[in-house]
Amino acid sequence: MSPSIPPEVLVEVDPLLLSRELFAAIFLLRERTGCSLATALEQLTWRSEELETLHPAFGEAEAARRWRERSPEAWRAEAREALDALPRPPLAIEVQWDGDTWGWCLEVFAILPGASTAHPRFTCVPLVTMRPEGEGRSDARKVAIEVGRWAQERWGSLFYFPSPAESPDEPRWWDTLPAEPGDGAGS
Repeated sequence: MSPSIPPEVLVEVDPLLLSRELFAAIFLLRERTGCSLATALEQLTWRSEELETLHPAFGEAEAARRWRERSPEAWRAEAREALDALPRPPLAIEVQWDGDTWGWCLEVFAILPGASTAHPRFTCVPLVTMRPEGEGRSDARKVAIEVGRWAQERWGSLFYFPSPAESPDEPRWWDTLPAEPGDGAGS
């Protein structure tokens, strides 16, 4: 049975869910009902599932989104496209786990030469974010390794995957390098 969201709140929440403005929907529901974050997430998950049935186009869009987030074929295609779009060869391909409210994701980045807000010598470009479920974690790891291999074969890029098991506390690739005078890298 679905948790109950008051009808006067549904009128405001539904358009946010239908346009995938999840944070705004969470904020609104918590503000209007005083519920906890966990309750808001549970209620909005139920309501999103109901909306998929009530609005077939939304249901199709959500099914396509889930496929893109959870399908190894989609991950490969997204990573290949992102690699092909890089402005220059990456120095390294970095793979990092990250966890959030919706679970673990495996992120693959290209590290390019050139300063950024994250580092004085390097720029991190996201290639693909994979949200595996259950046994899909091994598929995500395989895809990440494939992406690293593609970059190694094409450009001779280094591959950095410090923790094949879920661990958000691994150092960034650039933090493993010796420091250059005055840049703070490697510290």
